[in-house]
Amino acid sequence: PRLRSLNLSRNEIDSLPNWIEQLNHLEVLLLSDNLIRELPAELTRLNNLRKIDLSKNRIQKLPVTMGKLKQLRQLILKDNLLRRLPKSITTCEQLDQLDLSGNQLARLPEQIGMLGQLSQLNLARNRLKTLPTSLGNCSYLRQLSLNNNRLESLPENIGQIGWLAKLNCSKNKLRALPGSLGECRQLQEVDFSQNRVEALPSTFSALHRLYKLQLN
Repeated sequence: PRLRSLNLSRNEIDSLPNWIEQLNHLEVLLLSDNLIRELPAELTRLNNLRKIDLSKNRIQKLPVTMGKLKQLRQLILKDNLLRRLPKSITTCEQLDQLDLSGNQLARLPEQIGMLGQLSQLNLARNRLKTLPTSLGNCSYLRQLSLNNNRLESLPENIGQIGWLAKLNCSKNKLRALPGSLGECRQLQEVDFSQNRVEALPSTFSALHRLYKLQLN
């Protein structure tokens, strides 16, 4: 069938059939609010997929072949049980929106910076202690959500994310902020509340577009 969009959200689906690979014209797959624990590798053969929403399931891991989804632009996996991501996900080079909030991630792939088209990255409510330095290569990021993690520091090169407009780092363990944040000249909203930050870098005076700053 030449099905382009499939919405099976809010059911009691606990697995996907292997024959899903036959839906090779599919562009949008919506499966939120189900009981799915694992995704078949056959899913990654759907070369035309542009949006996948698997939020509010019980997924613990992703297929190692995720990188085959070269047309994927939106991947929504919030509120699952993910503990790690396959390295291949960093080769989904068209990704614009990646939502991994509400999982159990303790680390990200070192190559996360290969996702050069990302504009929205949501990593809130995980178990992250550090971030890969390559994140600074995601220069088109406009929204970065890192709240409710265990971060003790931010990458020194975060200032390379020149289009960053909204940054949420609330409810972490940050003590100091990198001075390079002052190079994010598009910043408009910043939230560092409920951390251990004692002072702002002097470079913040260059953030002329900043209109909302929360510290506590």
